Amino acid sequence: MPSIAVAMLENALAQWRGAPLTAMSESVRAQGFLRELNSHKELAQEVLLDCYLALQRYQKAAVVAHQFTLEMPYNEKIWESHIVALRMLGRHAEAAHIFRQVQKLLYDELRVAPSKSLRSALTDTRWATA
Repeated sequence: MPSIAVAMLENALAQWRGAPLTAMSESVRAQGFLRELNSHKELAQEVLLDCYLALQRYQKAAVVAHQFTLEMPYNEKIWESHIVALRMLGRHAEAAHIFRQVQKLLYDELRVAPSKSLRSALTDTRWATA
């Protein structure tokens, strides 16, 4: 149930404060653990956004996705959720602007094009507003 997952994920992400294990950041073992923790946090953020979209909480998804993109600017799944939420709210021009913004970021910083999934967030008819 997405509503139960939302409550659990919101609670879990609310517990996350700052960078973990900063005192041990030079330890090779700690660095591996930090990567794993950050990966779990990122997955929790992605799933939370998926749940908001499934529950048709588009405004919440748009606001939270924006916050998450500030933390994880190269996560295309989070950008995709942001674009989909904006489209579902009827904010197509803003969604297109966000797409161009992330497209530029990915090219300028990483020299890569947006994934097919991210590109389809703008055009996929599943996300067409009624």
